[in-house]
Amino acid sequence: MIDIVGAHPDLTLWQYSEKLRDKLGINVSTTMIDRFLKQHDISLKKKHTGAKK
Repeated sequence: MIDIVGAHPDLTLWQYSEKLRDKLGINVSTTMIDRFLKQHDISLKKKHTGAKK
């Protein structure tokens, strides 16, 4: 999981769940992924670029 987050830091929790299912054949809930990331002090905060004019 840490490798996937490192390679794709811009994905949503749902997208990480899909990647785990596709690559490893396991179903993981977004809640479980969120807990795992919090336990490993990994933040997925998106950078907001502001409104485009």
